[in-house]
Parts: sequence; C-alpha cells; structure tokens
Amino acid sequence: AWQQRQRELRLQGFENGLVISRGERRVFLPLDGALAQFQPFRMVGDRPVNPRVVSFNAEESIAEGILDVTRRKELHAYFTTGYGEQDPFDTENSDGMGLLVEELKQDGVVAHTWNMAEDGPLPEDCEVLVAMGPRSPWPGEMYSAVVNYTERGGRLIVAPTLDPMELRASDVPDLMGHFGLEVSEGRVAHPFPDPQTGRILQRVQQCEIHQLPPSLLTGHPIVKPFTHQVRILRQPQSGVAQHLLMSEPQSWLDSVPVDQFFDAEVDGTFGRFPIAATVQMPPLQDVPAVSGLEAEQETRIAALGSTVSLSNLDRKLNRDAGFARALFSWVTDQEHRIVVPARDPDLRFLPTSTD
Repeated sequence: AWQQRQRELRLQGFENGLVISRGERRVFLPLDGALAQFQPFRMVGDRPVNPRVVSFNAEESIAEGILDVTRRKELHAYFTTGYGEQDPFDTENSDGMGLLVEELKQDGVVAHTWNMAEDGPLPEDCEVLVAMGPRSPWPGEMYSAVVNYTERGGRLIVAPTLDPMELRASDVPDLMGHFGLEVSEGRVAHPFPDPQTGRILQRVQQCEIHQLPPSLLTGHPIVKPFTHQVRILRQPQSGVAQHLLMSEPQSWLDSVPVDQFFDAEVDGTFGRFPIAATVQMPPLQDVPAVSGLEAEQETRIAALGSTVSLSNLDRKLNRDAGFARALFSWVTDQEHRIVVPARDPDLRFLPTSTD
C-alpha cells in the first residue's frame, strides 16, 4: 500500500519533506528550503561552527500548500499549435512538453491546444496562453487575437525556436517587440576555458551548455542549452519589465550563422546576457471593471530565451520542476503571500501550573 501511495505522490523514496495532496493536486515541501533553512556544520579556519536553524518557514509553507490544493480554481492553459510549436502532450521526445503538462496538473492547470483556423476564437476560460517555439508565422487574425488577448489583461508565456532562420520567420520577434522586448537571432554561449591556463580559448568551437548559478534561482539551477538573448527595449507605461534570468559572467553572444566559434569581430565581447524577462502592466485596452478580492486586471508576460527549461529534456535531466511551476504560478497570479511573524526559536513557554 505504501509503495502504491509513493507512486501516486510521485515520490522516489529518498525525499525529506512534507507532501500535501488532494486528488491530482500535489505540493511537496522539502524540509531544507521550504520548511526551514539550515546552516550545516563548517570550519572557519581552525574554528568549528556548529550547525543551526537559520529560519523556520513551515507555518507559511504549509498554509500556502493547503491553499494550493484546496482553494486554487482549475486553470486552463492554451498552447498554440499547428505552426511548428512543441507538442504539449508529447511525453517521449526531448522537445515535447508532456512532462511539463503532467507537472502542472499538480497545480490544477489543465492544458489545451489552440489553433484559430481549426478551433475558432480563443476560449473565454483561457487563463494563460503559451507559445512554445513556433517555426512559421501565424495567420494575421491569429496574431491579432494573441496581441488583443494579452493587451486586455491576458497572461502570456512565449519562447522562441532555436533555429535563427525559423525564429526570423515566426511572429515571436514581432510579438516580443510589441511589448517592449527583443529576442536575438544569435544564441548565448558559455565560453570554453583552457584547462591548463584557465584562459578563454578563441577561434575554437565552444560549448553552448549554460549553467546558471543557484543564487539566481533560489536553489534551483537550470541548464539552458542553446538559449537566445531576451533584452528589454523599453519599460511599459505604468508597469515594469525586468530581466528574470542572466547568463554567467564571461558568456558571449554567438551571432548568425551561429557556428559555435567565437570571433570577437562578429560576436562582440564576453559578459552577462539576459536570457528571460517578465512584463507586468495594466491592460492596454479598456476592459470591463472587475470586483472582488481575487480579481485583478493585469497583463503579465514571461518571455524565455529557450523552450528547453520547460521541455521534456529538462525533466529527463532531473531538473527541479520548481521553476516551471513557479513561472506559471506568477503569470496566473496564484501567489498567496502569507506572512507569519518571526519568533525566537530558542524561546520556550513552560506551564507554571502545579496541577
């Protein structure tokens, strides 16, 4: 019975934490990270420093977890399809999105496909529109529908295809540009240092696998093979655009034809490059007024430089699904923002009664 329950809860048998579940919805709260923050034993010079609890967040995390699986409404995500996009229900191929869709079920997100030529207008229950790597342009009416939906307070997640020529043919550059963002045709690459001297090798083939340091993702590093640059061109009026992820220092932008060879005259200089951005702003069109504590008319956009961090490849490499789930949670505004006042972990109240 326990083995069956482990499979239902998607546990591998070595997790250390708490699972809160209701039906298909599931929240896993790791002991180290969600429930508490620990400082392990370490040596500072010759002096030993004992381990300690840095912070205790279990009350907030458990309350948010219970709300996640009980109060969150069912959300409908529509993936554009028919123009070279990655399949949201493919769980086998590396570029499919099926494993992401399975993860999102834990948060009550139901995935659908949408092609305007076959399905008609975008359904009214759409909570988030997802465009993963289209390789050819949408029909004019479909492109206009995507823009109008987003401008009226819609939520959008978009990522480009890897091939620069297919990216140029798609509507992704125009779509990002409409909302003040720019996606490069070239790809951000990680430099290859000489193992003996440590110097960056030039005029030799470079490795494009890109490791983000954990400090950028609160403990969830992501490997980004073949990612485009996503740069903010302008700030929205009465809103804010910000870079979500940055590459490591000493990265470089491999310009078209993307030959994976560093050439200073073509590829510029080494540095840090933005590879994902978010836009948050009021609707650009007049929309009916809403009321209620849960309602907020706001456009939210997450633009990624690569589809890989959401694809089956990322899941098969045992990446933590926290980034993907947190991304959808932010775009659809599902944060609870529970705050519990801090208490002294060394303070204990003992009963004074003698009974």
